[in-house]
Amino acid sequence: MRLSLKNATVIAGSILCLSSGSAKVFAAHSPAVDPFDSELMDRLSHQPELMNRDYLEHLIGRPENDKDQRYGQTKRFFWYGIGHIPLYELWQAEVLPGKVVASTFIMHLQNGELMFADIDKEFGNVSQKFYDTNGHATQLLSFAPNSSISFSVPPDCDYVRTVKIIYNGPPLTSPSNDDMQEAEDRHMDNAYRHIYSADYDGAMQPLVSRLRKHPEDGEAHYLLAETYWHRNRLNEAINEYNLALANSGDNRDLQTACVGGLYKLRALPNQDDVANIPPAEFRMVDNGRRMVAIDPRDQDKKEEQDQRSGTAVAQSVPRPPVDQRSSMPVPPQSASPSPISSPWNTKYF
Repeated sequence: MRLSLKNATVIAGSILCLSSGSAKVFAAHSPAVDPFDSELMDRLSHQPELMNRDYLEHLIGRPENDKDQRYGQTKRFFWYGIGHIPLYELWQAEVLPGKVVASTFIMHLQNGELMFADIDKEFGNVSQKFYDTNGHATQLLSFAPNSSISFSVPPDCDYVRTVKIIYNGPPLTSPSNDDMQEAEDRHMDNAYRHIYSADYDGAMQPLVSRLRKHPEDGEAHYLLAETYWHRNRLNEAINEYNLALANSGDNRDLQTACVGGLYKLRALPNQDDVANIPPAEFRMVDNGRRMVAIDPRDQDKKEEQDQRSGTAVAQSVPRPPVDQRSSMPVPPQSASPSPISSPWNTKYF
């Protein structure tokens, strides 16, 4: 596990960024804007082809209305945070399936402190300054052909609350394989970001996507178990704790955390005893649907008891006589059949 479970969620929010050779435009504003949003602005404004639904799913999760939009010529995707607060939107228009000629990615900044003065100081010449249709003061810049990025401040606020990356031009190309691979590798970073902000619903999707391609990732199973636990989906949490434990390898921190999770859900009888079982003694049964923990000492005792019991039975039970003509055991003969014990045979007077 690349981060200790004790401090992973604490530092995840401060280390998350989209590594890019050109990711420097908004770096100076990291205190004013969430680092993830800051780098996302930079990446999309320089590479509009990354305004792609599959690429964004790796970074910010699956849009809420995904199934209704996959096959329409005009698409509009939404992503929400805690309390159904809008976080991101993606609007796209296609001339043919997969040929996007117009795309707008909208970011709703809830608590950022980015001001126009910061933009002027960083970029100097802003191409346009105007009021949008909602009466919001807006500044517009451009970093790539046929694309622009705008920052809008509402009338009752001093800070930027809406950022739009806009593209209008020839059909956008698909993201490169390197970009898609990098985005896929950031499933866990995205999950940690949601967990750090207590957005457990938002953390589920990147974890499920990660496990769909890497079912052996014990850390992802553990984080998914934690999100299920916080959402009171207890049976699913127990299953994910078990899967995380079965895929923990020699990671004792992860094993201890999984055992603690199972114990708090009363899925294990004694936390101290099970915590000392070597990880190799955890076995999946029922075609991987459940897991059992085997203590080697108990297993040895059970085998020894079974062996002793089998030997004792074999010595105490005589072999029945065999009929030489039929080679079948001869039933025992009794002088008189014993009466069947029944309430109807009991005399009370």
